[in-house]
Amino acid sequence: MNFKYLRYIIIAIILALLTGIASPILINNAQTMNIDPSYIYGTVMGVGMLFWVLLGTSMVRYIRQANKNIVNSWRWALGALVSLGVSCLVAMAMYKGSAQTWLVLPLALVGVSLLLGSLLIFQPINLDQENQKDQKNNHKMNLMMTLVATIGFALGTMTSGLMVGLMILTTILLIADPQWPVILVRYQRQLLQDRLRENGITVNDWTILNRLPKIKSILLEKSGVLTESVAIVYSVKSVDDRYSDNDVIGIAAGLLQNFASPLSSGFAQYTAGKGIEASEVSEPEKIALIGVSGVIHQELFAVISAREALKNYAVSPEVFANYQSIGNSVSYIVDGIQVIGIINYGTPLKHSLLEIDRMLVKRGIRTQVISADALGSVHGLKELFKSASYVKAGLSPKDKHDMQIAALKDENSMFITNQQIPNGLPKRILMEVGDSLPIADAQLKDLEQLGPLFRSTDQLDHINKNHLRWMNIIILVLILIGLLLGLALGNWIILAPLIAAVIRLVAMFTLMYQMRN
Repeated sequence: MNFKYLRYIIIAIILALLTGIASPILINNAQTMNIDPSYIYGTVMGVGMLFWVLLGTSMVRYIRQANKNIVNSWRWALGALVSLGVSCLVAMAMYKGSAQTWLVLPLALVGVSLLLGSLLIFQPINLDQENQKDQKNNHKMNLMMTLVATIGFALGTMTSGLMVGLMILTTILLIADPQWPVILVRYQRQLLQDRLRENGITVNDWTILNRLPKIKSILLEKSGVLTESVAIVYSVKSVDDRYSDNDVIGIAAGLLQNFASPLSSGFAQYTAGKGIEASEVSEPEKIALIGVSGVIHQELFAVISAREALKNYAVSPEVFANYQSIGNSVSYIVDGIQVIGIINYGTPLKHSLLEIDRMLVKRGIRTQVISADALGSVHGLKELFKSASYVKAGLSPKDKHDMQIAALKDENSMFITNQQIPNGLPKRILMEVGDSLPIADAQLKDLEQLGPLFRSTDQLDHINKNHLRWMNIIILVLILIGLLLGLALGNWIILAPLIAAVIRLVAMFTLMYQMRN
């Protein structure tokens, strides 16, 4: 629900024109029309006060119903509105019978329309959540404005009277809002978040943007994170006389097609190229950290990691060693007792990650890669990835799990994965390359998006520090200008609130333009 600013701006301008034109005509012709001028003054004041009450009650009602994420400068705007109304009443009472009387209400109504115009600029702004630093900054700026407004009111009242004091107070309240710095900074933070979403980065916990600059170590999953999303299958061989090569290819194809993985995608291409149909599988099941299984012709088969096969199934260590030494990844096809086939495949490293690697080196961040793939699968990784300080492969699932947990003991570490989360994972920043882990702090389509994410942390730090500091200075300068304006105008003090409202509108428009760009 949005407040109908434009409606009240139009009403204020129409009333300003009517009272500005009609009042002097009626006053000049009062005697001719046999009308008591006091009735004219009362009518004009009544029209103004009726509008003030209508606007004030509408704003208060909106405050109670407004969405908290849509922020307007309600507190100080209402203060300025009330102060302007009181100043108008006092001025008209003091100028009663004077030619200046007819100027008071039209000028005040124009000031109101300008005030509402500055609030209208804020109307569509969606903001991120206010944090503790924002609240402290608001408190500090509120105290500063209250102090300056009190000083202005006291000086004006003691030197020139109550009307001048009220006019100076109104001028200070109208010229700026002490909450602008935080509102604009929060708006910039929201724009930053929106840009990340537009780039396909899903952030589930925005506090990580404040924690990322402290990261010194990143634990990376290899398969699908550092490697291409599709594996290249080089060969599939039967090591059991009961099955031909085509038989084990069909069995593996049937098992893998039920689960998404680089090997599944690559294997589908491999079988299509050979014209082999996948076996029909029932009861497909994913075996955590190990592989996949299913029932074919009432017999249980599985595609599992080489280490798991070597540990629990009958297989020749010489055969395993030969495949390990080739330099590719290895998975074994097993039945309930022994290995029946061997899949030899590779997932090429993404050379597009070199730019990310340079960024990590520049930031002093080291990376660690701990994998259950064959030793040859990480060959050359350390030479290619300069940020890699530790690379280990050929591990059993249990050893991999234990080493990952140990690598994340450092509080300034984070974990980037596309696989099942290890049990006992310390509370660290967790990012996923993919979209299957909604519990992750952030989800990236590809590791290359780590660059925009880190750059966003730099921008956020700049916004929270430099931008907030400069916004505070600008608002303090505007508040002091309001004080000096009220003190310097002398007999033209009646114009001070109007000039302040013009300055407010221009300043707000300029600041918003800068923030959006």
